[in-house]
Amino acid sequence: MYQGCQFSCAYCLYRGPSDYGAHVRPMTAGPVSLDRAVSQLDGIVDIGATTDPYQAIEEQQERTRELLRQVLADEQPIFLLTRGTLVERDADLLVRLAERGLVEVCFSLITLDPYTTDVLEGRTPPPLERLAAARRLADRGIPVSFHVAPLIPGLDSEAGLRDLVEAMARAGAQHVFGAVLGARPGFWPTLLGLLDRVAHFHDRALFRAGYPDDLELRGQDGAVIGSAEVVMTCSKQLRAACDAAGLPFVSETVPGLTSTVLSSGIYRWKMPTVHDMADWVSNQRRGITHHAFEEGFYRAFAPDEALRALVAGLWRDGTLFANTSLAGQIIDGQMTYADTGRLHVEAMRTLTVRRNGGVA
Repeated sequence: MYQGCQFSCAYCLYRGPSDYGAHVRPMTAGPVSLDRAVSQLDGIVDIGATTDPYQAIEEQQERTRELLRQVLADEQPIFLLTRGTLVERDADLLVRLAERGLVEVCFSLITLDPYTTDVLEGRTPPPLERLAAARRLADRGIPVSFHVAPLIPGLDSEAGLRDLVEAMARAGAQHVFGAVLGARPGFWPTLLGLLDRVAHFHDRALFRAGYPDDLELRGQDGAVIGSAEVVMTCSKQLRAACDAAGLPFVSETVPGLTSTVLSSGIYRWKMPTVHDMADWVSNQRRGITHHAFEEGFYRAFAPDEALRALVAGLWRDGTLFANTSLAGQIIDGQMTYADTGRLHVEAMRTLTVRRNGGVA
């Protein structure tokens, strides 16, 4: 919806130069081009992955509100991710979308500590305000979820993560997503300096074990995530907190820790995630080739050719099921996957993907 983001969070993988948040402008030319963009989409419209749809400029521009009117008219499912509270302004449209099972509003939170958020994301509403906004939307029947992103290793204790997830449950969360902190050249030294200012950082040793001073970032186009051991430790802590609160957990970094396959609400229209694919392969209880996967599972979702080619390539090179319990080996010339019964964490480098579905 917008180019640039006034929230300008210190850890954002999509940050531009140091004045990134000062030069925000609408991305689309107007309602006509927006209508055309939405009409060309299939599946779920995913808004908020790169810039926040409810940053301050939206109050005057109303581009996100116009998009909601359009997806309502087209009966198009939409996922809204925000760190803001302006989303409440659009509750009238969100209620109508919710009545048709066409919307989910996901609030992003990294901690309950307002002093920490003041350092790392000082232009966003405080955590308790986001939780209160989520509760009010949930009370009106609008599906609400939360995104712990980035999950910063060592920032909160296990008890702190439990408090965070319990607060999300009280706010009406249907499930929780989690993604471990990624590092990219440019903003990384600045972020490290800000993290040094966080007074309530629970375990700095754990963080430094995952992100040492010699972390290699030079020339990397994607995001580098910390060491496998640290990623596993903090991801398991968040999964345990979700289990204790009775909330389904979706791990974006370690798919094997995901506790559920999301299939209701807007997820009736989704393409399978890595976890969903791994879950199907695992349930076959035998080695599965790509042909068997395509014929028995994937083809039914009607992926376009570009997506099919991407999945096929990742299948062949052995990286598709990284961070799950599946392992691949070449049998009769074909990459064949089977469940090992043991979760293993592999390469900690991942490409950042703009999941904007054609509307930024």
